[in-house]
Amino acid sequence: MLGYVRCLRRVRPHVLRGHGRGGLYPQRLAALSKERNLCGRPQDHNNGGTQSNNAPTKTPTTNLVPLDSSGKLQFMTAAKDKQLTGSVLLSFVKACNLAGIDAGQTQERVGDFLQSRAKGDHHSQSRQAYQFVLRAWKDLAREKPQLASKEAEKMLYEMLTLYLEDKNVHVKPCRQCFTDVLAIHNASGNATAADRVLQDMIHLYDNTQDKDFLPDKQCFSWVLLSLFNEHKSTDNAFLADNVLHQMMELAIATGDATLRPPESVVQHALTLWARSYHQDAGFRAEALLIRMQELPDSTNSITTVALPPVKFFELVMQAWAKSEAPKAAARIEQIQLFVKEQFDVLPPCFGDLIVLEAYAKSSRGNKDAIRKVDQYFRQFQQHFRSEHVSSLDVILAYRCKIIAYSNHKDPLKGARECQAALEELWMLRKKEWIEFPPDSTVYEFVAYAWAKIGNVHRVKDLLHRIKQDRQGQEPNIVLYNHLLMALSRSRDPHAGQEAEKVFLELQKKSQKGDRSARPNIHTYGTLMACLSKSPNPKTASRAALYLQKLKELHEITGDQALKPNARIYTTAMRSLVGLANQEAVEKAQALLDEMHALAQQGDETSRPDVVTYTTFLKVLRVSNVPDKRERAEQVLLQMKEHGIQPDAFVWKEVNKLVVQA
Repeated sequence: MLGYVRCLRRVRPHVLRGHGRGGLYPQRLAALSKERNLCGRPQDHNNGGTQSNNAPTKTPTTNLVPLDSSGKLQFMTAAKDKQLTGSVLLSFVKACNLAGIDAGQTQERVGDFLQSRAKGDHHSQSRQAYQFVLRAWKDLAREKPQLASKEAEKMLYEMLTLYLEDKNVHVKPCRQCFTDVLAIHNASGNATAADRVLQDMIHLYDNTQDKDFLPDKQCFSWVLLSLFNEHKSTDNAFLADNVLHQMMELAIATGDATLRPPESVVQHALTLWARSYHQDAGFRAEALLIRMQELPDSTNSITTVALPPVKFFELVMQAWAKSEAPKAAARIEQIQLFVKEQFDVLPPCFGDLIVLEAYAKSSRGNKDAIRKVDQYFRQFQQHFRSEHVSSLDVILAYRCKIIAYSNHKDPLKGARECQAALEELWMLRKKEWIEFPPDSTVYEFVAYAWAKIGNVHRVKDLLHRIKQDRQGQEPNIVLYNHLLMALSRSRDPHAGQEAEKVFLELQKKSQKGDRSARPNIHTYGTLMACLSKSPNPKTASRAALYLQKLKELHEITGDQALKPNARIYTTAMRSLVGLANQEAVEKAQALLDEMHALAQQGDETSRPDVVTYTTFLKVLRVSNVPDKRERAEQVLLQMKEHGIQPDAFVWKEVNKLVVQA
């Protein structure tokens, strides 16, 4: 394993992405003091001034009254000393009311609460009073999680404000106060807030070396647990990775072996990377695994550390596969070989499916990747009936093969191989080798392979077949988009009209509540592309109409996923080529000007590219405007101003235009 670690030293260093040690505590504390109405120096309500630190301590008394007509508990207290402000008592009473405690019991608890502060030295009881409130909110966290999270953090930062700004050591929060707040944040599902509190805690420890601020294993566990429970794989993978590295750094710096992360926590962190699809997921997961091996155990020795479980290596391989990083598949093969050399008891097909998935994702324009997919598929196929292979694994293996062949450089051969793989899956289903039919993703990639060569009949057959094979399940928008793509690439002169019929069908389904059939920006773009290729200029010009509809829909819904981009505008511009008149040039110019205006406003997705300018030059070339040469020169100047280098297609259009002029 040590050799394996040494060969991986070149893994890029850990990057904290703005959540590093030091955090944002000073700025956050200042903001919290204002925004959360935290206590600074309480006013003496008798004289309007600030109470002196040397003022005599008075035993607080209460003057509580029953519930009023509005059902809210009214209370008054003479506890106006600096160590405990009214907000603490108010927060406690609010917790009692929300917990369903009646007025009498609330009065009794408030009395007990104040009496607990009156016993012994008053100053020594101040932190206990805050802890009393924090425990009340902790008990209420399941019933009122959001409110408990907000109120508990408010109490914690009030204590920090009094301690750091007013130098009041009697309200300095201890580790248990932080732990209680982190537990409440975890119960409320507020992972970001939990991480924020932990970063402030670490920052305080770094600057003060006060062990009251040193996070223990429980503090880290609450934050990590909240991150694992949220469904934000990529963002939370970075946060969890950062927290684990901080935990390990503290374990080394303090020599506290209890801060060594348990295997279950590391497994959760690796799982987040394996699901994140981030390009650095493989690097990050592998670096985390290596760092774990460098941690000392309870005997402070790293020479006797055992290998991580096989599951850890499998998760690292999955992270590489999801990352789609260059040469990820080759790296997975190296890890697979290492594991097979180190572990005696392994499934015979260990890692084959992960390698298969990685090569399938890198198969676009890669002949060697497709060859590797074939190799690993045949290798994995020998274990289809093994107890280690599930029905889902079989379907995933076929899906990887279909993905690879949908990217074949020979589209017709690729489509036939995809169809053959789907037929084999249907046969396995009939033989009951697999427990359930292929998922819709399998159909989508087969449909994509046929759509690339414009085979409308095959795509329609797949839409019909998925209803039968998956017990009446309706085709989703991805399959319909592939149907529109097939129509746009077919040679049918009436493809534009048929595409509009498909679009109207989708709109009707969406209006009836079928969310899976709701048109998206790809639907509009493919429909417009299909219309723009129509030999009928009137049909082609209708593409601009759908651009207008898309803009209106984006304005109404505010959905950024429906925002027209440069590709959509270029497609609308291409539909004007067939008109070949001055009106078409003016419309194309208006679209180009609109794209420039949007780009100047900060919308980079609408910035014209070289394809946009090529399309505009084509509209200009086929038109009958007298100043086409001057306009073409202006276009070239615009391209130069925006740093866009003309390519061969641009110069081809310019040369044709000059000859015609």
